[in-house]
Amino acid sequence: MPNFNSEIASLPFDEIIGGPLTAAINAQSQAASAIADYIMRFVDEDGKIMTVQFKYNKTIPGESGAADLVQLVELDVPILAIIPIPALLVNKVTIDFNVLLKSVEKQSFQNVTSVNFSAKGSFAFVKMSGSFSSKSDFKVSQQVDRTYTLNIHVEASHTPPAGLDKILTILQEAIAEKPVV
Repeated sequence: MPNFNSEIASLPFDEIIGGPLTAAINAQSQAASAIADYIMRFVDEDGKIMTVQFKYNKTIPGESGAADLVQLVELDVPILAIIPIPALLVNKVTIDFNVLLKSVEKQSFQNVTSVNFSAKGSFAFVKMSGSFSSKSDFKVSQQVDRTYTLNIHVEASHTPPAGLDKILTILQEAIAEKPVV
């Protein structure tokens, strides 16, 4: 008969559970490095964030019925404020591990013994007959089924870290029109 307790105890739970968790941590670390590398593409050698300039005509309404004034203005916009930053965050890792161990053991033993004897006759003539039979059957069958199932679910979302979100807010607030001279 199998010993299921020792069989379950011999399973490498540190690898079964720890492996997917370590993979999620490594993925998060790689994602963080990718975000940093991506951001640094838009920072020049002096540490200044690269910008893009937009020039356009802005209509300024005239005062007290005067004609509207058209003025050429410029926007100096940080590139990071107008492009999406690939920030993925692992929100949840679910590990489902199911074990099904099933054992069926059948034993049967059959032993049949039979004796027949008969006697006939009178004094001089005795007739005898006899028989003996024996039958033994021994059957053993064993069936063990093992099923291991591992399901891993990882949920990620596009959630920039709080510090990056703050920097992007500051960059967006720094966008201001200025007249072109």
